[in-house]
Amino acid sequence: MSSEEKNNLIASEESNSKELEEIKLENVINKINNESNEKNKLNSNTDHSKNCDSSCQCNCGKDKGKGKEDGNKESQENGEEEVGEVKVHEIPKRGKKRPLLSPKESFERDIITRYRSKLWKKFRKALQDFKLVEPGDKVAVAVSGGKDSLLMAKLFEEVQKHGDFYFDIVYLSMDPGFSPSNKKILVDNCQTLGIDVKIEVSDVFEVANKMSPNQPCFMCAKMRRGFLYRKAKEYGCNKLALGHHFDDVIETTLINIFYAGSYKTMVPKVNSENFEGLTLIRPMVYIREDDIRSIMKDNNITCMTCGCAVASSKLPSTRKNVKQLIGELKEKYGIKEQNIFRSAANVNLNGIYGYKDDQERFDYNDIYKRGKRQ
Repeated sequence: MSSEEKNNLIASEESNSKELEEIKLENVINKINNESNEKNKLNSNTDHSKNCDSSCQCNCGKDKGKGKEDGNKESQENGEEEVGEVKVHEIPKRGKKRPLLSPKESFERDIITRYRSKLWKKFRKALQDFKLVEPGDKVAVAVSGGKDSLLMAKLFEEVQKHGDFYFDIVYLSMDPGFSPSNKKILVDNCQTLGIDVKIEVSDVFEVANKMSPNQPCFMCAKMRRGFLYRKAKEYGCNKLALGHHFDDVIETTLINIFYAGSYKTMVPKVNSENFEGLTLIRPMVYIREDDIRSIMKDNNITCMTCGCAVASSKLPSTRKNVKQLIGELKEKYGIKEQNIFRSAANVNLNGIYGYKDDQERFDYNDIYKRGKRQ
């Protein structure tokens, strides 16, 4: 090869090398430009999606969450369990708040609900067992101001509202000489419980204390009952309801045994001897005194006592002594007062020495002869 040919070959190789370098440089420059354009486009899309609203016609809103859906599909295909979004617990919207019950409404609700078995059912049972109230009756409900008579008044009110037949009621109270503070308690409690009571004034306390200063209770009770009988007749009533309860019945039974030498108790219904057409009824004979105290305490009702010297413990009381005795018999010896109550309904005439009714007396020989004839 001649020197000229060698020089031409070298020149050709150098030319090709320069072209290759130029092509490589051009490719690098294009790659850099493309990356820059992609980055600018991405930033532009991001800014747009932030400011995009519902009126935008682009597809950016439709693509939102697409990657998440694709990721969920991939996880499902790989056998992974899909976990939904965690929702914050929403507090349910409350309806209108119930208005607070008045003392009257609360007491009436307790009679029908909380004390249904202890008060309401027992009151209804006594009315039915002894036929104490009948259609068309007009009942004078004696309201002394104590816990027993206040409850009885409300029980009668509920029976009148929910009963099977109509009867009329007059709430009648006698003021035998109450102190101003005791009378205020009576009036306030009747207003609180919605009892439309008619208060009649008398001088029973004064007269009873003059006639029997040491033991005025018997005389006081007799005079008060006569006064109530007379006023009940004036109001056109044929029934007079008194608030004697279960504990009064068993106490009276033991008082007669220990102090009077007779077997006699409070009966649920008796015709008046001096006021024709008037019947005395005791519809609370199945109700325990503890349950009466309980409903009064639950409803924050402070009741007055009878207001006399005996009730304030200034004088001895036979009934108070017997009440204490019954408490001791229950606590120490487990004696059930229910058995004392039942004894009045399980009298065996062949197992007693004698008995009497309102017109005639029967001794043991009469009972023995009658037993032989049978």
